[in-house]
Amino acid sequence: MSKRNLIFIIFVLIIGLAACGDDVVQPYDLEADGNFAALAEPPLQEEPDEKEESPAEVISTEANDEETIEKASPEEIREILNNIPWAMVNIPDTGLQWFEQTIVDSETGKRIAIFIDWVYGWRSPPTASFHSPEEIIPDNVWHTSIFNTHQVQWLDDPTMPGAVHHPELSVLAPHLGPHIMNVWLHSHIEETARRIFGHEIKFPPRQSAGVLQSYNFAGAYVYSMVFGLGPAGYVRAVLSYECIGDGYEVVCVWVFWADGTLYSDHTQREEIPEDELLSYLQTTTNIHTITLRNNPDGGFYYWAHILPE
Repeated sequence: MSKRNLIFIIFVLIIGLAACGDDVVQPYDLEADGNFAALAEPPLQEEPDEKEESPAEVISTEANDEETIEKASPEEIREILNNIPWAMVNIPDTGLQWFEQTIVDSETGKRIAIFIDWVYGWRSPPTASFHSPEEIIPDNVWHTSIFNTHQVQWLDDPTMPGAVHHPELSVLAPHLGPHIMNVWLHSHIEETARRIFGHEIKFPPRQSAGVLQSYNFAGAYVYSMVFGLGPAGYVRAVLSYECIGDGYEVVCVWVFWADGTLYSDHTQREEIPEDELLSYLQTTTNIHTITLRNNPDGGFYYWAHILPE
């Protein structure tokens, strides 16, 4: 056999073996059995880096390990949700109280200012006047109620303030995103509205929109926030108040605040210099009239709100 033919045969054999692809037993798949030794050592496999599980991953893992959680139906979850007690009203730290407290100079005035600030936080005033809670448009108090309601969570994590621990709510984990660990209950939001306004206010279930995600479990809704909001919003100045029987009538001004600067309204067209703030408050026609009623717990009900004419 000529040298050229031998080279050709070897070349054909190599091509044939390559064409077999995955069907060819690779050398490191063969095991020594006493009679036949592996032709080659398997390649070294790098040990995977140890990864510390995040709280969300731990929750998800624990939830998936529980057969009862996997089998929980929407109706069963609804029953669990309906048995979660409403917690006391959450009082968020808006960081804006300093503005109101520079305007009023009595203990009652400060209580009134802090209460109004607590009710609205950085949020805008209502879009329609109401003379009693029966006239309130639910959409106008939705955000007030949700942000003054404690969230509930199934992880006992002290680093997550403003949430109440209920381990039985781990049934929610398989149904929510991997990083969601606390939610608002729709029924709790309605109860907060009743506690603030002294009247039962029903909200239609909200659909997912913007930063709010909603979840429906056989008619019981829960909500989660996707991300936080920026440093802008409204602050209020209580100019005066008058005792009216079982409550107070309050004269108040809404001012827009953004990045440490005050503006006359949300359009940010008219900046209010610090040395002109008092003059602006005393001369503006952007006056809101608020009625507060005393409640049995020693606080207030937000009873009425008349917008500027």
